[in-house]
Amino acid sequence: MVEHLAGFKGKWLDAGDQFHSLSVRARVFKKKRGKMAKPKLRNVPDLSARALPDEGIEVRVTPKAAKDGILTDQGNIRIFVTAPPENGKANEAVRNILAVAMGVAPSTLILRRRQASRDKVFVYLP
Repeated sequence: MVEHLAGFKGKWLDAGDQFHSLSVRARVFKKKRGKMAKPKLRNVPDLSARALPDEGIEVRVTPKAAKDGILTDQGNIRIFVTAPPENGKANEAVRNILAVAMGVAPSTLILRRRQASRDKVFVYLP
């Protein structure tokens, strides 16, 4: 007895091999899908006025937040990132979010001071 499995086009299995082959093929099919993309930032404030060369940009960071975001309040910048504060993952996420808000490339923002602190100073170097 031979059956055709939905979702695996062109894959025919014998009845005796069905259970083993299903589990193997399901794992292969699952691996091919890959990871989900991170959601894009919405309602990002325009910080292009802060893109002045060699000018320090002070930010307050909250790592391991529920979602990525950026807030500005009376000249202060608060950035929330989902990345954990280990091995520079949170710093890299902050750099990317700040670059999007400023409209510049992330490689042009350099973390100048306070790498291990919540209060950080980035410098724009075009």
